[in-house]
Amino acid sequence: MKENKRYIGIRTKLYVLIILSLLIPACVHSVSYILQQKTLSSYQAALDSQITLNDFFVSNRSIHDLFENFVLHPSSENRISYEGELGYAKERLDHMIKNFPDGIYYEKMQDLQNMLETFEVQASDVIAKIGSVPQSELLSQTQNVLYTNTLIDYTYKKYTTYQAESISAETSRLLMTMKDNNRLCNIVFAAGLLFLCIAGYLTTRKITRPLISVVSSAKELTNRHFEIPDIDVDTNDEMEILANAFNKMKNSINGYISKINRQSLLQETSLKALRNQINSHFLFNTLNLISRSAYFEGAPQTIQLIDATTDMLRYSLYKTEDAVNIQDELSFAETYIFIQRMRFVDHLSFELLVDDDLPNILVPSFIIQPLIENAIMHGTYSKPEPCRILTAILKMEHSLLILVEDNGTGVEKDVIPSLLSKDFSPPEGSRGIGLKNVRDRIRLFYNRDDIISIYSEKESFFRVEIEIQEEDFIWDTD
Repeated sequence: MKENKRYIGIRTKLYVLIILSLLIPACVHSVSYILQQKTLSSYQAALDSQITLNDFFVSNRSIHDLFENFVLHPSSENRISYEGELGYAKERLDHMIKNFPDGIYYEKMQDLQNMLETFEVQASDVIAKIGSVPQSELLSQTQNVLYTNTLIDYTYKKYTTYQAESISAETSRLLMTMKDNNRLCNIVFAAGLLFLCIAGYLTTRKITRPLISVVSSAKELTNRHFEIPDIDVDTNDEMEILANAFNKMKNSINGYISKINRQSLLQETSLKALRNQINSHFLFNTLNLISRSAYFEGAPQTIQLIDATTDMLRYSLYKTEDAVNIQDELSFAETYIFIQRMRFVDHLSFELLVDDDLPNILVPSFIIQPLIENAIMHGTYSKPEPCRILTAILKMEHSLLILVEDNGTGVEKDVIPSLLSKDFSPPEGSRGIGLKNVRDRIRLFYNRDDIISIYSEKESFFRVEIEIQEEDFIWDTD
């Protein structure tokens, strides 16, 4: 597990998913509302333009009547009515021009404004002449002014037709825009919904997949399958913490089981040694008696054999602890080789290579002699020619190499994996029994399966290598 790693809790992830599920529809609704309001504002502006123009038309008709009434019946009241209506009409046109400057008929509105200003100038001239010119002349000029007003009315009707067409086109455009906006909002909403579905699926998958892995591994543990691989979870939340805790628990169980197996093996070895020690003193005393008798009879070779046998028995009986010094294990192997040389004088050749500067480390007891015994068993009896056995203990750059090789019949290469398998049960009398004992002791001692290796060719050679890495050295402090 990475140190100082900041986790994002499952609750936080769910909160984010819920917030997104609420935020996306809200955003889509807001955008849709803004677009609709913008469209409605454009439509309302077109309607306001039409209403304002209609107000101007009504006001222009009133101006016609009020001006004519004032000329025929001059009075301050009639003049105020006329000027008030004229001011309102001018205000409507100003409103059109100022608030809708980009309208399609903006220039036409300016034409109406110019015509209304011409009418106002002409009307002011007529009003100024009231009482100073004959009535007939005044009426004649009044008709000219009213004609200008009639032109305004005519122009308005013409422009109204244009504006109606414009409003119809604008309405169609706005309706099309609303449809496009609705379609866009639907697409965005569908995309948001799809995103939420994918995000929800990935979130639930990230939560449930590690949980399923933990449950599956827990079932394997209940079935006593303790060699399952670690659960690899990188979700950065509580599931990763749970998986790491489960891995630690599983590895602790494996460590306890290995420790129990090691202790059980040691107890079994100690029990065997205890049984053998019952008559060990009698046996050693007898061997010493035979050795002295051989000395007095002048048989030095017999004395050497008896002493070597005594040393082997003493090592087998008293070196029952789990770990021994590499030099003690080497001396035991040399003693065994000496006895076998005396036994197979012409049919067995030993070569022993040992570095002078071996590290002062502890190794499991009884890991070299069983390999030499296997080599003799399957080398001397399997071929007519002499058996050659090479035993080497070499200090490598970062390891210690123990090697035992014979030129016997060997095995097929496809048999080697089964010899190294911890589930392999060799038949009685086969090469695999000694190998299995050595392999089990090494695996229990170092808690590793990659220390021992086998190389062989059929009818050529068989070699066992035990390579102890420097980081696995256990130094002898005694």
